[in-house]
Amino acid sequence: MIRHASLHEKELLISTLNTAFSDVRSSDFSIRQQQPRAYGEGINRAAEHLLEERDGKIVSILGNLQETLQVGNESYRFATIGSVATLPSYRHRGIMRSLMEEAHQENKKNGEIFAILTGNPAVYHSLGFVPGPVNLLFTFPASTKKYPEYSARSMGEEDIDFAYALYRSSVPYRIRRPETFLAALGSHGSKAVVFYQGSKRIGYAAFNERYGNELCLNDPSHREAALSLLPSSLEWVFTPDDIASLRYAYEKGLTPRIWQREMLHIYQPEAFLKLLHQKNGANLERDEMALQVATQSGHFDSNAFVTSLFPPLGEEGITLSSHAYTFEIPWCDLF
Repeated sequence: MIRHASLHEKELLISTLNTAFSDVRSSDFSIRQQQPRAYGEGINRAAEHLLEERDGKIVSILGNLQETLQVGNESYRFATIGSVATLPSYRHRGIMRSLMEEAHQENKKNGEIFAILTGNPAVYHSLGFVPGPVNLLFTFPASTKKYPEYSARSMGEEDIDFAYALYRSSVPYRIRRPETFLAALGSHGSKAVVFYQGSKRIGYAAFNERYGNELCLNDPSHREAALSLLPSSLEWVFTPDDIASLRYAYEKGLTPRIWQREMLHIYQPEAFLKLLHQKNGANLERDEMALQVATQSGHFDSNAFVTSLFPPLGEEGITLSSHAYTFEIPWCDLF
């Protein structure tokens, strides 16, 4: 039987998810630590989960979080699908397909424009999802320079006003609210730090053991100093809209690795295109640079600037100008 979880079942959901993920992640996997924005202390979004009950117990769960994307003065409803898990002994019975079909019907009824998730495209394509945005991953070499005037410390509640204001000024679309900001940065086992130049805060970053999830500075000139304070083994996740970061990577002679794990299911194509057109109005810098490249090459592509910096992207067969590519949600804002 498929039903919604109730608010009092939060701890039961967490326990079931930990059990379901333990054989594919790790024996000590903790969904509360990995995804605090959905399962952290003081947060209860249990009712936004679909579940399947069999033999008197919960055997499969699908999180279908209802979100709002703010672009300028416009609001767009969408769903983040995650925590897709089934107990090992109940897998390969079509249970998850039934939950996903129920989620799609629910999202259409609720007026959601699209749903987004992260996962293996081979698995989710058959469930109605298409590849979404392309991310570029770079590993920056350890800095040989010393920056004694710079420092970093863990982000605390007293830093949220500063960091949230910087976040709002840095993205053309917003999902987080001040009360969820720190939890979002802490997703996927990440740490959030604030950078200082002397006694002045200049930016923040979020990173886990493998990836740099988000780097936000009030001036790009601080980039190398900020990166020198963090592990040089990290792969930093950038969108091709982040021109300042891409210029820096190019100057360092780096080659990107392609990462395309987000997938989209679009329920309202016209509304989705309106969202793209409104959001992409913020890409003037990239398009102006692309036009300069076109003047020299005779070929115009809104992503020509990016592909001119990193020719291997063309060799990968990535269509950078696809509609899905031009739409990115910060990784920290997903499950």
